[in-house]
Amino acid sequence: MLAFTQAIRSALSQASGVPEADLRLEQPRDPTLGDFSFPCFQLAKALKKSPPGIAAEFAGKLASSLPDISVSAAGPYLNFRIARGALARSVIQEIEAAGPAYGHTKLGQGKTIVIDLSSPNIAKPMSVGHLRSTVIGAAIQRLHDALGYETVGINHIGDWGAQFGKLYGAAGPDADEPTRVASRPAGTLLLAELVMVALHAVAAVTVLPAALQVTAARAASAVTVAAAAYAAVWVPLGGVLAAIVAWALWRGRPWGVALSRAHAIASLPSIVLTPLAAFVLQQTGAGKRRRG
Repeated sequence: MLAFTQAIRSALSQASGVPEADLRLEQPRDPTLGDFSFPCFQLAKALKKSPPGIAAEFAGKLASSLPDISVSAAGPYLNFRIARGALARSVIQEIEAAGPAYGHTKLGQGKTIVIDLSSPNIAKPMSVGHLRSTVIGAAIQRLHDALGYETVGINHIGDWGAQFGKLYGAAGPDADEPTRVASRPAGTLLLAELVMVALHAVAAVTVLPAALQVTAARAASAVTVAAAAYAAVWVPLGGVLAAIVAWALWRGRPWGVALSRAHAIASLPSIVLTPLAAFVLQQTGAGKRRRG
């Protein structure tokens, strides 16, 4: 393309007598008008003619001196269109001559540019979208490399914010041991197990004495016996299990997470059965008092 612009400026200089360095080509806003345009306002003072008159005059003069380039006048502008076959041959020749250095310039020589590319948030899952931004960022960096800039590509790996502080806090007193921290879950499971320990402790004080009393009295009601048996077994067993799981989570034992999930599933029926057993046992105790 440089060869064509040089040829156009040279022809304009010969026709007008103005040095090539003073002649500036532009690109038309409408690509259908041509590849380059020349505003004849630049020659009006030197030639003492109107820009539209200069454009009409030079359109005929330059046509014979610019092979493979068509010239047309549009008001005060001269428009130039390069024959596509000639343009393709020129580009291929330039690529073959320059090799891998084709398109490289020294435009940004001595300047440094920093490009922040991709930068995934490591607190969220990776996706195909991260590949897109990575490819775009790498392409922008290579383009600036070709322009002569000293480029610095930075892939900022997310932000170490509050969520990581919570994980660090959940790791406990041995948070400086990477292997133990990696094996510890978030504090949610540990908090849930501590709540379960507290609930079983309350049930042990309120429900368990009534269950033992009903069991000793050998109540005739099957529902009462079932409620007492459930409370007598699950209240202490569930409390001990919750305490073991909480300890395992706190100490970072690898089996703690699996046991916590199993305990959560096993505890689902107790959400209904424990209050129901307490109600049945309370009604049994109230009935005995009325009979006595």
